[in-house]
Amino acid sequence: MSRNMTIVLLVLVVCASLVHVNGQFYPAPYALLNGPSDFSPPRRCPPGEVFKTCQSGTCGENDCSHFIPPGPPPCTADCVTGCFCKDHMYRNERGRCVHWLRCPTIRDHWSLKA
Repeated sequence: MSRNMTIVLLVLVVCASLVHVNGQFYPAPYALLNGPSDFSPPRRCPPGEVFKTCQSGTCGENDCSHFIPPGPPPCTADCVTGCFCKDHMYRNERGRCVHWLRCPTIRDHWSLKA
């Protein structure tokens, strides 16, 4: 192989590696290519929920189970699109978004103290 061909191949390998690594840290633009566009109809969610794009699957919303030790799981860098509980609301064991005082774990905790 000629020296020029070796240099060209080396540059291509380095560029391909950088593109691959960069794509792992920025999933949102690629995930949204198949998602809703500006021309899509608004998404409808149940009461107490809002439609969000590209949220963490583990910490995109609060969950009643977060009150039980060991607490909430660490956030992941995945990209989930769909209906999430509104701020200050928690998903209960039935899958509904409720105020934190309506989480069974909190209610049970306070009734045991009384």
